[in-house]
Amino acid sequence: MLHIEKISKEIGQYCHTRKWQEGTLTNINTLFGSPVRVPDVIVFTTTLTSILETHPAVIEAAKMAIPTIAICDSNSDPNYITYPIPGNDDTAFAVRYYMKLFREAVIRGQNQRKLDQEKGKNLDNLFIVISCSSKCINLYII
Repeated sequence: MLHIEKISKEIGQYCHTRKWQEGTLTNINTLFGSPVRVPDVIVFTTTLTSILETHPAVIEAAKMAIPTIAICDSNSDPNYITYPIPGNDDTAFAVRYYMKLFREAVIRGQNQRKLDQEKGKNLDNLFIVISCSSKCINLYII
């Protein structure tokens, strides 16, 4: 099991770590046959494919107006990303560090949601997805 899959399981969120099927977001009703909830936000730890092109999931998220958070290395194009984070996405150490930060942020958010619900505030659930490309790990928080 990949590190990213372990973290997504710990925080109870969806993890996509296999090859991205183009149209997964833009043709969601055709692929799944019925209306499916699209992600609220997607987090990427890299925005490039193994041949250094913009990842299709990044482009699809932009087409669907899904907010994105991504670690953008110097060779990345941050134009498709809603909230770019300048940083290194090339080493396993760096990716593990960012995953640790994302994990902590999600856990804090989940704890705050519980507190808000106990106080009677009505909040919708946040749908999170985590993913990995062949070059490096991608985290989609949907």
